[in-house]
Amino acid sequence: MINMGNTPQETGKILSQPSSSPKHCLAEFTRVRMADFGVKCIQDIVPGDMVLGVDDCMKPTPVKVVQTSDQGYRACVDACLENSARDHYISLSCTAECKILCMNIAEPHNAHTNDSFDCTDDFRQFPIGTIAYTSATSDANARCYRPMTINESYPYFISEYYDDQPEVDVYGIDVDSHNHLFVLANGLIVSNAAE
Repeated sequence: MINMGNTPQETGKILSQPSSSPKHCLAEFTRVRMADFGVKCIQDIVPGDMVLGVDDCMKPTPVKVVQTSDQGYRACVDACLENSARDHYISLSCTAECKILCMNIAEPHNAHTNDSFDCTDDFRQFPIGTIAYTSATSDANARCYRPMTINESYPYFISEYYDDQPEVDVYGIDVDSHNHLFVLANGLIVSNAAE
């Protein structure tokens, strides 16, 4: 059932054009940073809204929401992330497959000025479940990448991770950007796209 307007749909129904993956979702009430720097809960976002995205070099840019979806109740994880300076914590509730933009911390560069970033190699998207279990992953590259926020230059690490949480209503949005990235109110840069 397709809906291009603001009418609420039954749980588990597509609210606009289908393409985001039901596995890459954020929990209800997750706050998304809008392009005007305001905040909206993910379930309140509609096609045509402008959210804050990032380009390939992690510079903020407005992006248009092209589709939204209520993916019904799904198992989620709760993660607490701490920056490497150990002075700031943020949390996230999402499906384990929800992708977060991460920075390569193995390469020498000045994280505060971005002077030597190679925009194509220094950033990659990883599912939060992969980041949480990097010691168990077969992707050796994942061990060198850590979540970043739009607000700070310090990389984050997952200090607490709970994968046995009850099912909650989850939502996805897709944005009109080839990298599918958008920014949460806490600064994390995420993607709901299946690609």
